[in-house]
Amino acid sequence: MTNDKRIAETKEKLRKALTELLLTESMESISIRMITDKAGVNRSTFYAHYTCQRDLIDEMEEELLEHLPVFSSSSHEDIAKTFTSFMAYVKENRDVVQVLMMEGVDRSFGERLVKIIMDRYDEFSPFDDEELSRMSYLFSVNGIVGIVRDWINSGCSCPVEKMAGFSIEMAFRASGIDRMIRKKR
Repeated sequence: MTNDKRIAETKEKLRKALTELLLTESMESISIRMITDKAGVNRSTFYAHYTCQRDLIDEMEEELLEHLPVFSSSSHEDIAKTFTSFMAYVKENRDVVQVLMMEGVDRSFGERLVKIIMDRYDEFSPFDDEELSRMSYLFSVNGIVGIVRDWINSGCSCPVEKMAGFSIEMAFRASGIDRMIRKKR
């Protein structure tokens, strides 16, 4: 086994251990010892990769943020397809996503998520007024975050394609993009 593969497996064990602990414990009550015991690794192994629990959470957040979809066009089909692949990633990693979206883990993560999404997709706004554009995207993004959070908490029972399609449809309606697309046709 290569060293890189071993490192990746160790980090995955640590992520999984912290994720499982966060489902029952508060962030403040979780010690490095609890994480390493659950992961079945030595404390020195943890410290070889991280300085504290926060570093591990930050890495988990960055990995999720790297998977945010980037839309190459404003077509409904392209956005739905891209968002569907992101939702499949969310479902596959639902324990991690659920933990990252919990109140006591990182209050700023939801805000960072919304800001990144708004910064990436500002070009799609149908509004000339910057303030209206910002508010419509804020409404849409927070709505999608709420829908995703509820979907995860309910065990992702709704199919990925249906959930992605519904989320995009609602965001388009709320932001006025659906009207802009209809005008272009």
